[in-house]
Amino acid sequence: MQEPLYELTFEERPGYLFAKIQAERLEYYPAQDCLHEIAREIRGLRQTRLMVYREVPSVMPRGQLFFISVKMAESFKNVKVALVNPYPDLDEALNFAAITGNDRGANFEVFRDIETAEECLLNV
Repeated sequence: MQEPLYELTFEERPGYLFAKIQAERLEYYPAQDCLHEIAREIRGLRQTRLMVYREVPSVMPRGQLFFISVKMAESFKNVKVALVNPYPDLDEALNFAAITGNDRGANFEVFRDIETAEECLLNV
């Protein structure tokens, strides 16, 4: 039996859904599956705010990151998304992903810590 490629957990917090992704690395197709799971959860809860804590110390190649960002923009329309990245080396790539999504109508922002992300997420 194959080990799961990522671990995804959810927690309903006051005003938003918290999703935590843990993996050594997250390739294109597993990342798509993960995003589908998050989208299903947020739709089921009828939530409009989402914090994703990304405990993944790498990113996929830029071309794949572009297409994942486009898919995220489609899946998370009308959802304010705060992406928490604890890995400074990934800031440039994840900011590229956020801009790509935002250019397509999404509302994504990248943060370093949960507290700052939460403050922004709950600020109307």
